[in-house]
Amino acid sequence: MKLYATRLHEGEDLKQAIEAFVGANQLSSATIISAVGSLSKARMRMAGAQPQAQDIRDYDLGYEIVSLIGNLGSDRTHLHMAISDADGKVWGGHLKEGTIVHTTVELVIASDPTLHFSEAVDAATGFGELQITEV
Repeated sequence: MKLYATRLHEGEDLKQAIEAFVGANQLSSATIISAVGSLSKARMRMAGAQPQAQDIRDYDLGYEIVSLIGNLGSDRTHLHMAISDADGKVWGGHLKEGTIVHTTVELVIASDPTLHFSEAVDAATGFGELQITEV
């Protein structure tokens, strides 16, 4: 397993920047180990989603990332995030594009080059679900 670290900057789309980092480093399997930073805007899908009925919410104030976890591959992104506001209220959900870095986000990502993460639609859930293969 190898660790990677990067820092994202103000105005970057969090999800797109993570996917770009995974692609640029040709990571076939990756997981977020640590994420520390602030957001000017967050966009998340709430729990209980169905492919045809997704509750996607926008949060448009300043937030701190409390947690960011998930798995990524060359053609797969599945990230969950929790954020807090200035009063300490916490929201969480599935990270969507449109989540914007405020000042910085510091990321540590682990990758195992002997694994490949991909996804295939699961008939039971209707969503793309993790497929793991050994390389």
